[in-house]
Amino acid sequence: MLAAGALLFVAAHWDELAPPGRIALLVGLMSALHLGGALATGRFEALASTLHAVGTATLGATVFLAGQTYHLETRWPEGFLLWALGAGAGWWLLRDWPQAAFAAVLTPAWLVAEWTARAEALG
Repeated sequence: MLAAGALLFVAAHWDELAPPGRIALLVGLMSALHLGGALATGRFEALASTLHAVGTATLGATVFLAGQTYHLETRWPEGFLLWALGAGAGWWLLRDWPQAAFAAVLTPAWLVAEWTARAEALG
Protein backbone atom coordinates (compact mmCIF):
# COMPACT_ATOMS: atom_id res chain seq x y z
CA MET A 1 0.00 0.00 0.00
CA LEU A 2 2.92 2.31 0.65
CA ALA A 3 4.21 1.79 -2.91
CA ALA A 4 0.74 2.42 -4.34
CA GLY A 5 0.49 5.63 -2.32
CA ALA A 6 3.89 6.80 -3.57
CA LEU A 7 2.88 5.97 -7.14
CA LEU A 8 -0.34 7.94 -6.83
CA PHE A 9 1.50 10.90 -5.31
CA VAL A 10 4.06 10.97 -8.13
CA ALA A 11 1.35 10.55 -10.77
CA ALA A 12 -0.63 13.46 -9.32
CA HIS A 13 2.40 15.76 -9.38
CA TRP A 14 4.20 14.45 -12.50
CA ASP A 15 3.36 17.50 -14.62
CA GLU A 16 4.71 19.84 -11.95
CA LEU A 17 8.15 18.18 -11.93
CA ALA A 18 10.89 19.58 -14.16
CA PRO A 19 12.36 17.09 -16.66
CA PRO A 20 15.63 16.65 -14.73
CA GLY A 21 13.59 16.02 -11.59
CA ARG A 22 11.55 13.37 -13.37
CA ILE A 23 14.64 11.53 -14.56
CA ALA A 24 16.30 11.84 -11.14
CA LEU A 25 13.17 10.42 -9.51
CA LEU A 26 13.02 7.46 -11.90
CA VAL A 27 16.72 6.64 -11.74
CA GLY A 28 16.73 7.09 -7.97
CA LEU A 29 13.77 4.78 -7.55
CA MET A 30 15.32 2.13 -9.78
CA SER A 31 18.64 2.41 -7.94
CA ALA A 32 16.98 2.27 -4.52
CA LEU A 33 15.06 -0.87 -5.45
CA HIS A 34 18.16 -2.66 -6.68
CA LEU A 35 20.17 -1.46 -3.69
CA GLY A 36 17.45 -2.73 -1.38
CA GLY A 37 17.54 -6.06 -3.19
CA ALA A 38 21.31 -6.23 -2.77
CA LEU A 39 21.05 -5.46 0.94
CA ALA A 40 18.34 -8.10 1.45
CA THR A 41 20.35 -10.82 -0.32
CA GLY A 42 21.48 -13.51 2.08
CA ARG A 43 18.90 -12.78 4.77
CA PHE A 44 15.61 -12.36 2.92
CA GLU A 45 15.96 -14.04 -0.47
CA ALA A 46 12.29 -13.65 -1.45
CA LEU A 47 12.38 -9.94 -0.65
CA ALA A 48 15.67 -9.52 -2.53
CA SER A 49 14.24 -11.25 -5.60
CA THR A 50 11.09 -9.13 -5.45
CA LEU A 51 12.97 -5.85 -5.10
CA HIS A 52 15.25 -6.71 -8.01
CA ALA A 53 12.22 -7.68 -10.14
CA VAL A 54 10.45 -4.40 -9.37
CA GLY A 55 13.70 -2.58 -10.11
CA THR A 56 13.83 -4.22 -13.52
CA ALA A 57 10.22 -3.24 -14.16
CA THR A 58 11.16 0.30 -13.18
CA LEU A 59 13.95 0.20 -15.77
CA GLY A 60 11.27 -0.09 -18.46
CA ALA A 61 9.40 2.86 -17.05
CA THR A 62 12.62 4.85 -16.90
CA VAL A 63 13.51 4.12 -20.53
CA PHE A 64 10.10 4.97 -21.95
CA LEU A 65 9.38 7.96 -19.71
CA ALA A 66 12.80 9.45 -20.45
CA GLY A 67 11.93 9.34 -24.15
CA GLN A 68 8.56 10.91 -23.49
CA THR A 69 9.94 13.57 -21.11
CA TYR A 70 12.54 14.82 -23.57
CA HIS A 71 10.35 14.35 -26.67
CA LEU A 72 12.95 12.10 -28.25
CA GLU A 73 12.29 10.92 -31.77
CA THR A 74 13.20 7.38 -30.90
CA ARG A 75 11.86 4.13 -32.15
CA TRP A 76 9.83 2.16 -29.61
CA PRO A 77 11.61 -1.10 -30.49
CA GLU A 78 14.85 0.38 -29.19
CA GLY A 79 13.19 1.01 -25.83
CA PHE A 80 12.22 -2.65 -25.64
CA LEU A 81 15.76 -3.58 -26.63
CA LEU A 82 17.26 -1.51 -23.80
CA TRP A 83 14.78 -2.98 -21.31
CA ALA A 84 15.50 -6.53 -22.52
CA LEU A 85 19.25 -5.91 -22.26
CA GLY A 86 18.79 -4.70 -18.69
CA ALA A 87 16.75 -7.79 -17.83
CA GLY A 88 19.38 -9.99 -19.48
CA ALA A 89 22.10 -8.30 -17.45
CA GLY A 90 20.00 -8.80 -14.32
CA TRP A 91 19.66 -12.49 -15.08
CA TRP A 92 23.37 -12.82 -15.82
CA LEU A 93 24.30 -11.14 -12.53
CA LEU A 94 21.62 -12.60 -10.27
CA ARG A 95 20.65 -15.93 -11.88
CA ASP A 96 17.16 -15.22 -10.59
CA TRP A 97 14.01 -16.54 -12.24
CA PRO A 98 12.11 -13.19 -12.36
CA GLN A 99 14.99 -11.69 -14.34
CA ALA A 100 14.91 -14.67 -16.70
CA ALA A 101 11.16 -14.22 -17.08
CA PHE A 102 11.59 -10.53 -17.92
CA ALA A 103 14.25 -11.38 -20.50
CA ALA A 104 12.12 -14.20 -21.93
CA VAL A 105 9.15 -11.86 -22.42
CA LEU A 106 10.98 -8.69 -23.45
CA THR A 107 13.27 -10.22 -26.08
CA PRO A 108 10.39 -11.50 -28.25
CA ALA A 109 8.53 -8.23 -27.58
CA TRP A 110 11.52 -6.35 -28.98
CA LEU A 111 11.62 -8.61 -32.05
CA VAL A 112 7.90 -8.18 -32.72
CA ALA A 113 8.15 -4.41 -32.26
CA GLU A 114 11.17 -4.30 -34.59
CA TRP A 115 9.43 -6.36 -37.26
CA THR A 116 6.29 -4.22 -36.96
CA ALA A 117 8.27 -0.98 -37.31
CA ARG A 118 10.13 -2.27 -40.35
CA ALA A 119 6.94 -3.55 -41.96
CA GLU A 120 5.32 -0.13 -41.50
CA ALA A 121 8.38 1.55 -43.03
CA LEU A 122 8.24 -0.72 -46.06
CA GLY A 123 4.53 -0.62 -46.64
